[in-house]
Amino acid sequence: MPHAAVAAAAAAPAEVTVRTIAGDGTCGYRDGPAAQTQVEDICCFALDAAGNLIFSDFGNDRIRKLSANLQTVTTLAGGGNVDYYSRFRNGPAESAAFYGPIGIAIDRAGNVLIADGNNHRVCTIESLRVVVWWSREPAHRLSARAHLPALADGAPEAHL
Repeated sequence: MPHAAVAAAAAAPAEVTVRTIAGDGTCGYRDGPAAQTQVEDICCFALDAAGNLIFSDFGNDRIRKLSANLQTVTTLAGGGNVDYYSRFRNGPAESAAFYGPIGIAIDRAGNVLIADGNNHRVCTIESLRVVVWWSREPAHRLSARAHLPALADGAPEAHL
């Protein structure tokens, strides 16, 4: 019996295929049909409950979504037109601004949590598509005070 186990473990692996599911191979920014989109420096990703792939487009300072059927890429948040020295903004997802989003998680309520690396902040895209930043900085230095939802690990709600 031990030899059978070794033989099975030593057998050639099944054929594996790698294929591109989004992006045309050009560095840039373009939403639309997955094969024609452009991205710049994808940093991380997570799957939401519907099977959509949510990813941080670090180079474009945006959070984007590849649909569950792998057909379409859209921008969830980011791209707000801000000057170089104030590259963060709360508010509606379309006008929010990030500066180097480097981490993504999705909580039980479906909110997307983002580590906005160069802004040294954590923010969330809440289910109503509003972006709110969180930080341990003093309240007078935050652009908004808000309520942090319960996290996926079961941590209790917190107020800043």
